[in-house]
Amino acid sequence: MKIIIDGKEIEAKEGQSVLEAALAANVFIPHLCSHPDLEAKGGCRLCSVEIEGGSGAVPACETMAKDGMRLRVSGPEAEKVRKMAMELILATHPADCTGCPKYSSPCTSTWASARSAGEKNPEVLPMTTAIP
Repeated sequence: MKIIIDGKEIEAKEGQSVLEAALAANVFIPHLCSHPDLEAKGGCRLCSVEIEGGSGAVPACETMAKDGMRLRVSGPEAEKVRKMAMELILATHPADCTGCPKYSSPCTSTWASARSAGEKNPEVLPMTTAIP
């Protein structure tokens, strides 16, 4: 099946989430909670996208791909949800990553992904890069 994300047509498999299909096609959607080292899924809302013809933003990690689906990653509703979610995450996260046991581990690359939420062309940082 085919879905379209920000004008780019990609292949999706039956039973695959929008996020899984996008990442498999090298289309970046900011995300955090569907990281393999974290248990929660669908709660962070950083992967919010807008579905053409729908109302509001939905989490890409919990939305199953459907043939012909058209999505926007950087639509105004998705950006609003993502910004608010990131503010809430950062408000409760320790300020000093160097004191965290996950420093220089998968959490570091996860925060790099989270930090790039909402950017048009996020940089992919190596896992050993500290997040300021």
